[in-house]
Amino acid sequence: MAAPVGPGGARLADLTVGVVGYVPIDHKTNYYSSKSPTWQRKFPGSAGACDGWAGWWPDPLVPGDRLSLAANQTAAAWLTVRVPTDAAPGDYRGMVRLVSQGRALAEMPYTVRVWDFALPERRSVGAIYDVRFG
Repeated sequence: MAAPVGPGGARLADLTVGVVGYVPIDHKTNYYSSKSPTWQRKFPGSAGACDGWAGWWPDPLVPGDRLSLAANQTAAAWLTVRVPTDAAPGDYRGMVRLVSQGRALAEMPYTVRVWDFALPERRSVGAIYDVRFG
């Protein structure tokens, strides 16, 4: 993977890659509370009422830049680019390469747009938004 290059040849070199891991979900879920230990497997007491479904759901980001795939299988990777507060604004372009046994299989360009402002280091607004009917 090539670090994205932007205005004046500036590079955004603080990159991390995470392989998207999947977890099995046995049933549709709801908000519910339980007094059982966190390590203990939970079983639903009633049918779920969410918009999800049972199956494999993406959840953890596993550190690493290696994917092992079988034929007709897909996988996802998550690229995180950390931008320093003094980075020049503009578009930074990089390239992701898929390589197997030293042979390039595919290349995909990506762009990181850096704006002309920085987010504050300390967050000052804590909020949660939760709507429940009934």
